[in-house]
Amino acid sequence: MDITDQSLVAVLKIVFNSDRFMPAKFTSNGDRAQSFCVEYDGLTAEDEYQLASEIYATLWEFVEKIPKDQITEVEATCMLKIGEDIAIGSFILQRMDEYASFTDLRQEIVEENLNRWDKPLDHVAKIPLIQNFFDYCLWTGRARANGFRWSNTSK
Repeated sequence: MDITDQSLVAVLKIVFNSDRFMPAKFTSNGDRAQSFCVEYDGLTAEDEYQLASEIYATLWEFVEKIPKDQITEVEATCMLKIGEDIAIGSFILQRMDEYASFTDLRQEIVEENLNRWDKPLDHVAKIPLIQNFFDYCLWTGRARANGFRWSNTSK
């Protein structure tokens, strides 16, 4: 996809410049216990903690409903990375330009992540429940950017 929306370009650059190698749930950065390791001033430690916790917990709720022969734990962890990127990307995009195309953001993040892995994972990313998980991640990032708070993931 050829992206012309400057807000999308900026957000994708922020998301893919992250140097985290583990899920945000298990990545610390400075004083942040859970971190996406992105450079964005509008993201608080509490935002990172809440988003990382919510996305991690929710992934496994989706995965447990998928037949075991369709997804491995390693593949699920790869889908977690994509979901985290979608959540943090939609959080930032919501703050920058709430009228941008979140559908394009989601598509670009999924495609770029799939292109970065050696093993083809397109078949896993196309599982309907994984698609639903990605949709949930998109909504979660936007909701958090708009001030929505979860009570079950707080410290």
